[in-house]
Amino acid sequence: MGKAEEFEKLLTRDKRYKRGAYIFVSKALEYAVQRRREEARVSGESISGPTHVSGQDLCLAVKQCALGQYGFMAGMVLGSMGIHKTEDIGTIVFNMIDVGLMSKSSSDTFEDFVDLFDLPQELEEGFAFKY
Repeated sequence: MGKAEEFEKLLTRDKRYKRGAYIFVSKALEYAVQRRREEARVSGESISGPTHVSGQDLCLAVKQCALGQYGFMAGMVLGSMGIHKTEDIGTIVFNMIDVGLMSKSSSDTFEDFVDLFDLPQELEEGFAFKY
């Protein structure tokens, strides 16, 4: 089964999230991995193999990517895809893990995404105009 079929399975199984939500979280994960590798390179840390990203790192990456891509509309755009809180990001991640589109370490849990921060508030404050 290919990625397109896996996405269709996700969309049928959990109708709370739009296709764009899964794609956006996947892109945010790529961004978080790149950032983690860059930080390791700058600090002289050696990373071999897959780079682990925590639930908190991924949620922060979602916030940063949303602000960078959508600006003051970030909260509305994520909300239209079904992403309203950090738990939604966790649900999307674990839905993708369930169908084989993402992987996790043995220590990763859904609780890693629960109540990390108020996503709508962070998006609003992240784009607040400074006078």
